[in-house]
Amino acid sequence: MAASVTSHDRRADAPPFVSGPAAPSPEPAQPGSRRWWAVVPLVLVAALLLLATFSVGAFDLRKWAPPTIFGLVMLAALVASREDAPPPGRWVKVMLAGIWGLAAWAFLSMLWAASPASAWEGAARVLCYAALVTLPIVLARTQSGVSLVRWIVTGGVASIGVVTLVRMFAAGLDVFLAGRLDAPVDYRNATACLFGFAFWPLLSAAAPNDRSRVLRALALSLASLMLALAFLTQSRSVVIGLGIGGVIALGAGPDRVRRAWLALLVVASLAAVSQPLLAAYHAYDGGHGVVTSHDVTVSAWGVLALMGITFALGLTLAVFERGLRARAPVMDVLRTIARAGLAVVAVVAVVGGLAAMGNPASYAKSKWDDFRYLESRTSTSLRLTSTGGQRYDLWRVAIDEFKRRPLAGVGMNNYAFSYYRERRTDRNLDNAHGIGFDLLADTGIVGTGLFGLFLVGAVAAIATRWRRLSLAAKRSVSSLAAAGAVVLGQAMFDWEWFIAGIMGLGLFCLGLAVAQAAWYPGSEPRSPQPRRWPLGLRIASATTLALAAVAVGALFMSDHYVRKARAAADRSPSAQLGVARTAARFNPLSIDPVLLQASALESEGRLREAKAQLEAAARQEPENFVVYGLLGDFEVRRHHVVAARAYYRRALALNPRDVGLQALARTRGR
Repeated sequence: MAASVTSHDRRADAPPFVSGPAAPSPEPAQPGSRRWWAVVPLVLVAALLLLATFSVGAFDLRKWAPPTIFGLVMLAALVASREDAPPPGRWVKVMLAGIWGLAAWAFLSMLWAASPASAWEGAARVLCYAALVTLPIVLARTQSGVSLVRWIVTGGVASIGVVTLVRMFAAGLDVFLAGRLDAPVDYRNATACLFGFAFWPLLSAAAPNDRSRVLRALALSLASLMLALAFLTQSRSVVIGLGIGGVIALGAGPDRVRRAWLALLVVASLAAVSQPLLAAYHAYDGGHGVVTSHDVTVSAWGVLALMGITFALGLTLAVFERGLRARAPVMDVLRTIARAGLAVVAVVAVVGGLAAMGNPASYAKSKWDDFRYLESRTSTSLRLTSTGGQRYDLWRVAIDEFKRRPLAGVGMNNYAFSYYRERRTDRNLDNAHGIGFDLLADTGIVGTGLFGLFLVGAVAAIATRWRRLSLAAKRSVSSLAAAGAVVLGQAMFDWEWFIAGIMGLGLFCLGLAVAQAAWYPGSEPRSPQPRRWPLGLRIASATTLALAAVAVGALFMSDHYVRKARAAADRSPSAQLGVARTAARFNPLSIDPVLLQASALESEGRLREAKAQLEAAARQEPENFVVYGLLGDFEVRRHHVVAARAYYRRALALNPRDVGLQALARTRGR
């Protein structure tokens, strides 16, 4: 028996194109396989996340609130109706305690936030992520169910990639912005994250030698499509995400040597066709040129050529591997050569990199100086090698906020107030562009520690069960975890945290990976006799989840009526006033309904009441420069120039870099 296990493990790690066919791994016993319906909500969630990519990644509250309510209600119903507890294991509990604890802390931060309404919305977004992580752990009770959802997600993103390539041929400029791929998310870094997310799962699907040769070649071709589309965005942060995902896919996953060689093949093929791929980016020439539809078409042909090259190479290598019938001693030699070849490639890459950069100290200093330079220095050849931009200023403000309030932070989603006061550029941004910096500034040590607890729990929940996973389960768990790591890794240096559709995909896959490891560590179920939840705990948990759903629903309804009130502004001030008051009843903490009421009252000539509403908004958010700017505008329309200038100066003190406020604060009476 021990010899059989050893042989099986060696086949799992065999290098590419030299091993014989691996024996199929027995499917673990499937307790609860009769509960096939349990996977239906997961399929629906996966479909909603994929559809979100066409709605700016579900950035707006109205896009991510309904799925969040659905998830919370589903969890409440499951907790109330089921007596069996989630899979035992302290690390799963640590993971769930971390993400739900962060949501609770975010809600609590409303007590000290400059904008309680912003903190409320930020907490609701964390609830969205907590539900997406928890649903797979509660519902993914069968290996086949996890595999189905995994292929829906991976295949769905691959399909979006194919559609994007077709749009490059058909729509041309509509899918590009400033020479870089922008569609389908309409934010280039998030688009890169979407396609980078599917790269490692598709590459992993191309590695096993017990699958159809054509399907393996197709998976490799689609993986090259994902990498090419991410490359067309010229996003620098996706490189970090792909690297972190690669650590999991190549370091922990089975077939790791074969995966590594396939990854090198894709990267080398991409480098070979990089010139046509970058046709649109080079045409833009750092803002000095003009991109035409022809340039985009050239880039599209480059992507298509890359897919054809990798499909042909993948099919050739798969056929060669299947046809190889070497004796065991020869196989051992070839395995050794394959591993040694990877080591040689690594050494050559390091030596070549050092030779290209010259003096490492001088090179590092140059990149650091470039990073601290606040104006973006866009390279006309390859943007991925530059480090300039806004990150230094954004992170500096976040660290300063953390230093002032290290324990609790300034409140969830409240980073923007300090940023506008202390920024050194005129860029209008409202987050620190990085999960770590955002959480440190907004939630302090407590919130950041809770998120760290979530990550540690997820890693440990998989690692402690890794040795007992079957080969098929290892392949599945490693690809899911790598996909989640790509999103989380990129979000450490960008603002995917605020793009619920993209961030949700990563966390949903991480939840699937933990669920698979927790429920099926070996050939038998983790807990044949699930423990019972105490009735009181079930009632308390279900009630809390239901209240959380109500809180998100109130935000959604308020946002709905705010948008409705804005639409009514040109038709009827009285209608706008009524709708704005309805919005305020759903969310009494938000100043948006208050400002809309002020606008409607002024349109009706009720100036005293209008100003009272504006002053109420100022009392509600005294650090919001927008309110004082609106008060200044109100006084200008009443020809009270002195009072207007006083309000503009108060707004300028909260946003000293705003050129418009600088001019208004200097306005003299006529």
